[in-house]
Amino acid sequence: MFDILGTTTFKPVTIKLRGQARYDVVRDAHEALKLLALEWPIESSPAASEATRLCLRLLNDDAEPNDVRQAFVVAAKEAFAQVEA
Repeated sequence: MFDILGTTTFKPVTIKLRGQARYDVVRDAHEALKLLALEWPIESSPAASEATRLCLRLLNDDAEPNDVRQAFVVAAKEAFAQVEA
């Protein structure tokens, strides 16, 4: 989806997932969802599931960006990622 009005954006979260050398800066639901779906180090995680659910809701204009950000940070901490929120 194309975010013309910034409706899916939030304050950036810098994250380094376990086993990766790079840091990612996550600024919106698209970037968070991509990491959660493709690179998340924990296969089954209640916090990651909630963050994913909220990302999808935000993409459908049914959630608040700050709620998505908060859920993403919680999931990242649960996955033992380095987080700068």
